[in-house]
This record gives sequence, C-alpha cells and structure tokens, in this order.
Amino acid sequence: LRPPSAKEKQEFIDKAIYTKVMYTEALKMGLDKNDLIIRRRLAQKMEFVSSDMAQLTEPTDEDLLDYLQEHATQFVDSPKISFLQIYIDPNKHRGRLEKYLDEMLKLLRHENANSTLEKYVDTFILPLKNSNLSKEEVARDFGKVFSKTLFTLEENSWHKAVKSGFGLHFVFIQNKEEGKLPDLENVKTVLHNEWMTQQREKNNKLFYENLKKSYTIEIEESLK
Repeated sequence: LRPPSAKEKQEFIDKAIYTKVMYTEALKMGLDKNDLIIRRRLAQKMEFVSSDMAQLTEPTDEDLLDYLQEHATQFVDSPKISFLQIYIDPNKHRGRLEKYLDEMLKLLRHENANSTLEKYVDTFILPLKNSNLSKEEVARDFGKVFSKTLFTLEENSWHKAVKSGFGLHFVFIQNKEEGKLPDLENVKTVLHNEWMTQQREKNNKLFYENLKKSYTIEIEESLK
C-alpha cells in the first residue's frame, strides 16, 4: 500500500503513452475494421451497457416460487431408497448357483427383515443396510445397472439375484421416496441469482431488439 517509486511511476506513464499511441495509429490504419475479435468485444461491451442501464427490481417470494415451479426438474430432489442387500459370490457356488439362489430366496422370505442376516452374506466390502441413498449414490457404490434395477423393485419383499459389478445380490426394499421440490427457503439464494440472470437476459434482448429496429439489414448471398 505504498506510493510508487519515481521509476515505477515513470514505467506506468510510459506504458500508458505506448498503449495510446499504438491504439491511435491502429485506428488510423483501420485495423479495427473487419476484425471479428474486436467486433465481439465491442458487442460484449454494449451488453454491459445494456445491463448497467436496466434497473432490475428485486424478486418477491412469489416471483421466486413461480420460478421454482417453472423449473421444477432442475431443482427437484433425487429419489431416495433404503434397502438391505445380501451379496452372493458366484465363484463360491459354481455348479449349483441357481439351486442355491432358489433355496436362499425361500429362506430369506421366511426370515424377519430385521433379523441377523450377516450369516448369509459372502465376504463383501459394502454394508448390508443402506439408508436414504439417491440413484447417484447407489450407482457410485454398486454400479449404474444395479441402481437402475433397484428403483424398479417393489417394497417389503426380497428380490432374487440383482446384478452389480461385484456379482449378485438379494435385495429387500425397505422404503422408496419420490423426488420432491425443496422448500423455498432452502434454495432461495440460488433462485434469486438465477431469476436475476433471467431478467437481465430478457432486458438485454429487449435492448437489442429496439436497437435493431433502427437498422435496415441486407443479407448478401455469396457468389458460387
């Protein structure tokens, strides 16, 4: 936060003079004409002018709630699922896998879902009980195919041999919750920012359309 030294100050001055001289000479030579980068930059600066000129009012809660309803798919929570899974390693039951699976299914359907089920599980790294997982979380742990299948199964029943990237699983669906819109207060900041951006874009478009009316536009077809 110190003032510049005499040398630093002179360097700033020299750089400003250099930029001004080169800029002025470039304009004299018409180097700003037909330059796509310069056109885009100036058009962008006009957008900034439009944004500065527009007086955006703050949205009401009703405005934000309407925006939330209109963009529901963007904000809706992911469906959640709670389930039990018993892993079966196909390599440990070669030659009698189908028979073993049928026997296990009968046994499990006579078990209490809250009983000690670990005794039936082949060695596996993931937990038997899984609570309130989204589709993405299930896919992360068990794979996309397993996750897609899991959310199609009925609740309160054991299901036979659902495939994952690890092997086979008996699964018991304890509960499924459909995705729902969050409360307004939980997403109010995000909604506010997106609503303001939308209004700014509308104002910019209106600003452009009004400017465009003052031009006669002719489109020339290129000669073949």
